[in-house]
Amino acid sequence: MSTSQIQEIHRLGKRPNTLRVLKEMEPYLHKKPFHERNGEHVYYLNSLGRDVIGSTKERKWSAEVIEHYLMRNDFFIYLGCPQTFQIEREIVFKIKEGLSYREENIRCDALYKREGVYHFLEVDRTQSMSENKKKIERYKKASEVIKKKFTQVPVIVFYTASKMRKVNIEKQLQRVGLKYEVYSREDI
Repeated sequence: MSTSQIQEIHRLGKRPNTLRVLKEMEPYLHKKPFHERNGEHVYYLNSLGRDVIGSTKERKWSAEVIEHYLMRNDFFIYLGCPQTFQIEREIVFKIKEGLSYREENIRCDALYKREGVYHFLEVDRTQSMSENKKKIERYKKASEVIKKKFTQVPVIVFYTASKMRKVNIEKQLQRVGLKYEVYSREDI
Protein backbone atom coordinates (compact mmCIF):
# COMPACT_ATOMS: atom_id res chain seq x y z
CA MET A 1 0.00 0.00 0.00
CA SER A 2 1.07 3.55 -0.53
CA THR A 3 1.43 5.98 2.36
CA SER A 4 -1.79 7.78 1.43
CA GLN A 5 -3.70 4.48 1.08
CA ILE A 6 -2.59 3.36 4.54
CA GLN A 7 -3.60 6.77 5.90
CA GLU A 8 -7.05 6.54 4.28
CA ILE A 9 -7.88 2.88 4.96
CA HIS A 10 -6.77 2.96 8.59
CA ARG A 11 -8.09 6.47 9.26
CA LEU A 12 -4.79 7.68 10.68
CA GLY A 13 -5.66 11.34 10.38
CA LYS A 14 -3.03 13.76 9.17
CA ARG A 15 0.12 12.74 7.34
CA PRO A 16 2.52 13.26 10.30
CA ASN A 17 0.56 10.71 12.34
CA THR A 18 0.61 8.24 9.45
CA LEU A 19 4.37 8.63 9.10
CA ARG A 20 4.82 8.17 12.87
CA VAL A 21 2.84 4.90 12.80
CA LEU A 22 4.77 3.65 9.77
CA LYS A 23 8.08 4.56 11.45
CA GLU A 24 7.09 2.37 14.42
CA MET A 25 6.31 -0.49 12.01
CA GLU A 26 9.63 -0.25 10.10
CA PRO A 27 11.03 -3.56 11.47
CA TYR A 28 8.11 -5.38 9.80
CA LEU A 29 8.01 -3.59 6.44
CA HIS A 30 9.81 -3.02 3.18
CA LYS A 31 9.60 0.63 2.10
CA LYS A 32 10.32 1.86 -1.40
CA PRO A 33 9.77 5.17 -3.19
CA PHE A 34 7.51 4.66 -6.19
CA HIS A 35 8.04 7.08 -9.06
CA GLU A 36 4.75 6.25 -10.80
CA ARG A 37 3.02 7.74 -7.78
CA ASN A 38 5.12 10.91 -7.59
CA GLY A 39 7.70 9.25 -5.37
CA GLU A 40 5.18 8.32 -2.70
CA HIS A 41 6.44 5.39 -0.64
CA VAL A 42 5.00 1.91 -0.98
CA TYR A 43 5.03 -0.49 1.95
CA TYR A 44 4.76 -4.26 2.03
CA LEU A 45 5.57 -6.91 4.62
CA ASN A 46 9.08 -8.27 5.05
CA SER A 47 9.73 -11.78 6.42
CA LEU A 48 9.41 -10.64 10.06
CA GLY A 49 6.10 -8.90 9.28
CA ARG A 50 4.79 -12.01 7.52
CA ASP A 51 5.79 -14.13 10.52
CA VAL A 52 3.96 -11.82 12.94
CA ILE A 53 0.67 -12.08 11.05
CA GLY A 54 1.14 -15.72 10.01
CA SER A 55 1.36 -15.08 6.27
CA THR A 56 3.36 -17.31 3.96
CA LYS A 57 2.71 -15.23 0.84
CA GLU A 58 5.81 -13.27 -0.11
CA ARG A 59 5.43 -10.20 -2.33
CA LYS A 60 8.33 -9.38 -4.60
CA TRP A 61 9.00 -5.85 -5.78
CA SER A 62 7.98 -5.24 -9.37
CA ALA A 63 6.79 -1.82 -10.51
CA GLU A 64 4.25 -3.45 -12.86
CA VAL A 65 2.73 -5.66 -10.17
CA ILE A 66 2.91 -3.00 -7.46
CA GLU A 67 0.94 -0.48 -9.54
CA HIS A 68 -1.68 -3.16 -10.18
CA TYR A 69 -2.08 -3.69 -6.41
CA LEU A 70 -2.15 0.05 -5.79
CA MET A 71 -4.90 0.52 -8.39
CA ARG A 72 -6.90 -2.25 -6.71
CA ASN A 73 -6.41 -0.47 -3.37
CA ASP A 74 -7.54 2.82 -4.93
CA PHE A 75 -10.75 1.17 -6.08
CA PHE A 76 -11.28 -0.43 -2.65
CA ILE A 77 -11.03 3.03 -1.09
CA TYR A 78 -13.33 4.48 -3.77
CA LEU A 79 -15.97 1.90 -2.82
CA GLY A 80 -15.73 2.92 0.83
CA CYS A 81 -13.67 -0.10 1.96
CA PRO A 82 -16.46 -2.71 1.85
CA GLN A 83 -16.12 -5.60 4.29
CA THR A 84 -17.13 -8.05 1.55
CA PHE A 85 -14.08 -7.16 -0.60
CA GLN A 86 -12.02 -10.32 -1.24
CA ILE A 87 -8.85 -10.05 -3.31
CA GLU A 88 -7.58 -12.50 -5.93
CA ARG A 89 -10.63 -14.71 -5.67
CA GLU A 90 -10.88 -17.76 -7.90
CA ILE A 91 -14.35 -18.52 -9.21
CA VAL A 92 -14.94 -22.10 -10.35
CA PHE A 93 -18.06 -22.94 -12.33
CA LYS A 94 -19.35 -25.80 -14.47
CA ILE A 95 -20.53 -25.53 -18.05
CA LYS A 96 -22.91 -28.20 -19.34
CA GLU A 97 -21.77 -29.84 -22.55
CA GLY A 98 -24.24 -32.45 -23.71
CA LEU A 99 -24.68 -34.92 -20.84
CA SER A 100 -21.52 -33.94 -18.99
CA TYR A 101 -20.05 -30.85 -17.35
CA ARG A 102 -16.77 -29.07 -17.94
CA GLU A 103 -15.15 -27.04 -15.16
CA GLU A 104 -13.88 -23.52 -15.88
CA ASN A 105 -12.40 -20.87 -13.63
CA ILE A 106 -11.73 -17.17 -13.45
CA ARG A 107 -9.40 -15.43 -11.03
CA CYS A 108 -10.78 -11.95 -10.48
CA ASP A 109 -8.73 -9.19 -8.89
CA ALA A 110 -11.46 -8.80 -6.29
CA LEU A 111 -14.95 -10.02 -5.53
CA TYR A 112 -17.40 -7.98 -3.49
CA LYS A 113 -21.12 -7.66 -2.88
CA ARG A 114 -23.02 -4.41 -3.16
CA GLU A 115 -26.74 -4.31 -2.44
CA GLY A 116 -26.72 -8.13 -2.40
CA VAL A 117 -25.27 -8.42 -5.92
CA TYR A 118 -21.91 -9.99 -6.72
CA HIS A 119 -19.38 -7.69 -8.40
CA PHE A 120 -16.23 -9.03 -10.04
CA LEU A 121 -13.40 -6.49 -10.26
CA GLU A 122 -10.76 -6.55 -12.98
CA VAL A 123 -7.94 -4.04 -12.70
CA ASP A 124 -6.75 -3.35 -16.23
CA ARG A 125 -3.50 -1.48 -16.55
CA THR A 126 -1.56 -2.93 -19.47
CA GLN A 127 -3.40 -6.16 -20.34
CA SER A 128 -3.75 -6.73 -24.08
CA MET A 129 -7.24 -6.18 -25.46
CA SER A 130 -7.24 -9.73 -26.84
CA GLU A 131 -6.68 -11.03 -23.29
CA ASN A 132 -9.47 -8.77 -22.03
CA LYS A 133 -11.78 -10.20 -24.73
CA LYS A 134 -11.01 -13.76 -23.59
CA LYS A 135 -11.65 -12.86 -19.98
CA ILE A 136 -14.93 -11.12 -20.89
CA GLU A 137 -16.05 -14.28 -22.73
CA ARG A 138 -15.33 -16.36 -19.60
CA TYR A 139 -17.32 -13.87 -17.52
CA LYS A 140 -20.21 -14.26 -19.96
CA LYS A 141 -20.23 -18.02 -19.29
CA ALA A 142 -19.86 -17.52 -15.54
CA SER A 143 -22.66 -14.93 -15.48
CA GLU A 144 -25.08 -17.40 -17.05
CA VAL A 145 -24.23 -20.02 -14.40
CA ILE A 146 -24.50 -17.50 -11.55
CA LYS A 147 -27.83 -16.23 -12.86
CA LYS A 148 -29.25 -19.78 -12.82
CA LYS A 149 -27.81 -20.71 -9.43
CA PHE A 150 -28.33 -17.46 -7.48
CA THR A 151 -31.13 -15.86 -9.54
CA GLN A 152 -29.12 -12.69 -9.93
CA VAL A 153 -26.95 -11.24 -12.64
CA PRO A 154 -23.45 -10.38 -11.42
CA VAL A 155 -21.79 -7.09 -12.37
CA ILE A 156 -18.42 -7.17 -14.11
CA VAL A 157 -16.39 -4.13 -13.05
CA PHE A 158 -13.29 -2.98 -14.88
CA TYR A 159 -11.02 -0.32 -13.42
CA THR A 160 -8.58 0.80 -16.06
CA ALA A 161 -5.67 3.15 -16.50
CA SER A 162 -7.03 5.42 -19.23
CA LYS A 163 -10.17 6.77 -20.91
CA MET A 164 -9.21 5.10 -24.21
CA ARG A 165 -8.91 1.68 -22.57
CA LYS A 166 -12.23 2.33 -20.85
CA VAL A 167 -13.96 2.94 -24.19
CA ASN A 168 -12.48 -0.24 -25.72
CA ILE A 169 -13.48 -2.39 -22.76
CA GLU A 170 -17.01 -0.95 -22.71
CA LYS A 171 -17.41 -1.91 -26.38
CA GLN A 172 -16.41 -5.50 -25.61
CA LEU A 173 -18.75 -5.73 -22.63
CA GLN A 174 -21.66 -4.28 -24.63
CA ARG A 175 -20.97 -6.75 -27.43
CA VAL A 176 -21.50 -9.78 -25.16
CA GLY A 177 -24.40 -8.25 -23.21
CA LEU A 178 -22.98 -8.38 -19.69
CA LYS A 179 -24.08 -6.21 -16.82
CA TYR A 180 -21.05 -4.01 -16.23
CA GLU A 181 -19.41 -0.89 -14.86
CA VAL A 182 -16.16 0.55 -16.24
CA TYR A 183 -14.09 3.20 -14.52
CA SER A 184 -10.87 4.92 -15.46
CA ARG A 185 -8.44 6.61 -13.08
CA GLU A 186 -9.96 9.95 -14.05
CA ASP A 187 -13.39 8.73 -12.89
CA ILE A 188 -12.33 8.05 -9.33
